Amino acid sequence: MDFAPIMPQVIPFLKPLAIPVAVIIIIALRAHREYRLRPGRLWIAPAIVTALIGTTLYLAPHPPFDTTAYAAMLLSAASGFYFGVWQANETVLRHDPVRGWIMARSSSVAVLVLAAAVFLRFSARRLLGENAALTSDMSLLFALGLILALRVVLWRRTRGLVPA
Repeated sequence: MDFAPIMPQVIPFLKPLAIPVAVIIIIALRAHREYRLRPGRLWIAPAIVTALIGTTLYLAPHPPFDTTAYAAMLLSAASGFYFGVWQANETVLRHDPVRGWIMARSSSVAVLVLAAAVFLRFSARRLLGENAALTSDMSLLFALGLILALRVVLWRRTRGLVPA
């Protein structure tokens, strides 16, 4: 089969996905590696991300949004929160009695959730077209909800792992 005639139309369509797909591949390759989880430091990333995203949303110039746009942003934040809770519950945690550490390992499902989020963002950008500010804000709120939920649920799950 000769793909030469359709390649000029396919390449511009796939070009924006090149970097996210590469990042997802790297994350998928590292997903099964176990790492040390420090419950006392789980608050740092949400604090930094909340400050950065909050500042970005406040200072970014964009046209006034209507009720539908605010509903879409709320739905985006809520779905990010839901996926963060789901990802945290799919993370495998164990207590290493020799070192006294809490070890964590991401599941393959977490990588699939990340890939689905990238696909949804790409689809939203295609559907909303010229409203790039709304798509950008929705993506930021999705990420904020995901990170906050992931860290809070992981912190709550680690409380029962450390022996007294």
